[in-house]
Parts: sequence; structure tokens; C-alpha cells
Amino acid sequence: MSDRVSSCSWDRLGWDLTELILSNLPLRSMLRASVVCKAWAAWRDVLLSLAHAPRQREARRPWLFLHGHNNVVPRLARTAFAYDPDDDDDGHSSWVSFTLPPDCFAGAGGFAFSSPSPSRLAFAPLLCDRETDAAAWRHTPPLASSRCNPVVAAVPSSSGSGPGRLSFLVVGGARFVGGLVDIEDRLPTELYDCCDPAAGDGGASSGWEQCAPLPAEFGTGSSSSLWLSSALVRGRFFFVCGTYSCTVSAFDLPRRAWTAPRELRPAPGLVAAFVAPGRGAERLVLAGVEEGGAAFGVWDVDPETLAARKVGEMPPELAARMLPGSVRCVGQDGVLYVFSEEQHRAYAACACEVSDGLACRWRKLPPLPVAALSRFHKMVAFC
Repeated sequence: MSDRVSSCSWDRLGWDLTELILSNLPLRSMLRASVVCKAWAAWRDVLLSLAHAPRQREARRPWLFLHGHNNVVPRLARTAFAYDPDDDDDGHSSWVSFTLPPDCFAGAGGFAFSSPSPSRLAFAPLLCDRETDAAAWRHTPPLASSRCNPVVAAVPSSSGSGPGRLSFLVVGGARFVGGLVDIEDRLPTELYDCCDPAAGDGGASSGWEQCAPLPAEFGTGSSSSLWLSSALVRGRFFFVCGTYSCTVSAFDLPRRAWTAPRELRPAPGLVAAFVAPGRGAERLVLAGVEEGGAAFGVWDVDPETLAARKVGEMPPELAARMLPGSVRCVGQDGVLYVFSEEQHRAYAACACEVSDGLACRWRKLPPLPVAALSRFHKMVAFC
């Protein structure tokens, strides 16, 4: 019997069976498995990308990634944490610690994005370390318009060369001229078609495709990722929402054009709004702070008419941990993560799951590890 066991090899399983086994691991176990060998480390990167595909999203809920930026202590700028809602059984350990480069400003589609310079993007599979996995970081060709803090998304490629092919979409951002922000410049929307984001420096594309900029109603002073939220719906419409203006417009990927901007403020007292994809990315979810900062509501939104219907509100015991105060919200596939950006509230967070029947189920997230409770000047969050 022992001879039979010793003669077995994981290599003989093939990629399909190995992927099936590893894809069912919780995030923590996946990371531990990735250090077994180089092949499993490579599978980790692929699985992180596959976790954002529709087939995998049906099997697991989206993960939350938080990256704290500290402008004074450089080592704290590498602090990052990941939360797996399907592995939330033992409190603090349900947060997984990892590192990101200090200039990492966004994440999407299983990739982290950093900005070595205002005209270049670097990307790598999430959870890889820039120092130990330096080869995993790839650089795109230079952007046509240099910028800082744009909205970056991974969207389906229009090239039609097979499932899994991605394009990187860059929206908004701020241009710096002589060290100052150029608030007069509306930057074009840019698309980069990646043949294979995990192989080849910069992929096979010759460069960035330029499209129309964000509509003027968003204002050039509020077009950075600090003041915008976004959601890809039906694989076609990339919605962008102004956090405080509640202005919404969608970039139609096949048409390469923005829809007419509209104000999406279903409650008169809505003072901060965030958008996210609903279940199956078929509908839009709007969430935000209302009633002078004392309540947090959730609305189901028709992506075509923008008709909104309130489906839930944060329970008072959770709202008391975060409100009033500065909060942010990110989400994917009908799961919303809301967290406080304030240190004195210990960056408290909660989750809201919006079911197919539009019922909301709220729960408190475990606290971040003690090491994370340093002073962060900015929190970057994504799913």
C-alpha cells in the first residue's frame, strides 16, 4: 500500500483536477499551498484570476482586500490584508496579511496595480510579493495621458480571442504639471488589450486605445479614484459614480462611449454614494450614507432606467461602530463591504449580502489584526 502511495504524483492529476482541488481551498489554505512548490505558486496566481470569473463567483463569495497607506512611515505603506468570508470561523485569523508595493493604488480582476510613474502601470497577481516575486510584476506600455489615482478595472476584451482575455480600463485621474494638479485637464479614457496578463511584459498589444473622457459633469477636480466608485454590469456597462455628487454614467465597452450622466440620489438625504455589481453582475447596487451621516442604506438599481428601490439599511448596532464618520464601500456579485476609514474606530467593517430576492443580510467583520491599527492616511479597498 505504501508503495502505491509513494508512486502517486500530483503531476499526474493534470491541470484540470489540480485546479478543481485548489479552487475549493479557502484563501489562507491557498496561500499555504502556494509555497509547496513553484507549480502551485503559479496555480495560486491563476486561481486568483479565475476567482473573478462568473463560474468561480457562483461557488465562492468575493474576498475583500485592504491596503493602508502611511505617508510618514514607509514600512507601514506596505501593509495589506485580505478577508475571505467563507473562512470566517476563528476571529482575527480570518484576515490574511500580505504586502503590496507602497505605490499600489488599485486592484481588479485578481490583479494589483501600482504606478511606477504617472505614465506607466505595473500589474501582478494579487498576494505575490514584489521583492520575492519580482518577475511577476509586468509593465504596460506608457499611457497616452499620464495621470495619478485613476480608476482601473479589468474588463472583458473585445478582441474575441477566447474566454479569460482581459483589457485594462483606465478612467479619470489627475494630471500633475510642475508638481501641481492640473484641474483643467479632462483625461481620455484608455483601454489596453492584454493577450495574457500573466505572461509577457506588457502583453501583445501595441499600446493604449484612447476614448472619450469622463463626462464634464463629474468635474476635473473629482475624477480620481478617491472620489469615485465603479461597477461592471452585464460585462458591458462600466458604471462610475461620484461619491458626493451622486452623478452616474456608464462606459459602453462595445460602443466605446459614455452614457448621458444623471444624478442617482434616490433619497434626498443621501450624502455619499457608492456603486457595486449585484448578483451575477446583472443589476446595479447603490449604497450610501444618508440622513446627515446617521444611517447607511442599500438600493437595487435597474442599469437601464436607473430606477432605484431601497432594499435594506445597516442595523443600528453596526452603524454605531462606523457612523457618523468617513466610510467607504466596495463590492462584487451582490456582496458589499463597508468599512470605516478612521483610526479611532479601529477601521471597523461589516458586510451586506443582497440575495436574488433582494433581501439584505448584514454581519460584522472580525477586527483587523492589532498590527494593522496604525495610522493610515489613505485606505485602498477592492474585491
